[in-house]
Amino acid sequence: MAHLNDPQTFARKHPIPSMPANHEKYQPDGRYWQGGVWAPTNYMVIAGLRHNNFHQQAFELAKKHHQQVLQVFKDTGTFWEYYAPETTAPGLLARPDFIGWTGLVPISILLEGIFGIRSSIQTNTINWDVRVLEEHGVDRYPIGKEGILSLQAAARTNEKQKPSLTIQANLPLKLKLSWAGGSDTFDIKPGTNKI
Repeated sequence: MAHLNDPQTFARKHPIPSMPANHEKYQPDGRYWQGGVWAPTNYMVIAGLRHNNFHQQAFELAKKHHQQVLQVFKDTGTFWEYYAPETTAPGLLARPDFIGWTGLVPISILLEGIFGIRSSIQTNTINWDVRVLEEHGVDRYPIGKEGILSLQAAARTNEKQKPSLTIQANLPLKLKLSWAGGSDTFDIKPGTNKI
């Protein structure tokens, strides 16, 4: 955590570069593995932070990474292989139209890292760690072979306020809900569920 938060190493405008900023070979334009910001490595760090109970840090990193990639998409009309750590730009020599692993950002990093929605078909469970204050959600979220969910969270005034959710499901499952003010578990039935 100290290295991730250190502006001399990895806390850059677009975190997390593939090499610390104080390394002699670091390139501020993100030249491949000499400082480039890559979606799969950021995804792994975010998942690792969550796994080790650094939930707020994972959420903040996911938001910052997503915002940078989104702005570059708005500016250029495409996703890139990797990104520059010091500016809101593609990395030097990065390939455009690169959905491959960069597709993690608008899908997995948005849904898991920012919205906090993760599913387990093995336990038939949705884990939803609500940190976003604005109204948000996802329609047609797949779970298993035939499960389809609509998950909607209403806007909240503060992070300790219990989220108000609407969940539409076509199969029964468990919801493990958490937020800054607590946690709870619910049985979700097929149809519309208000929580």
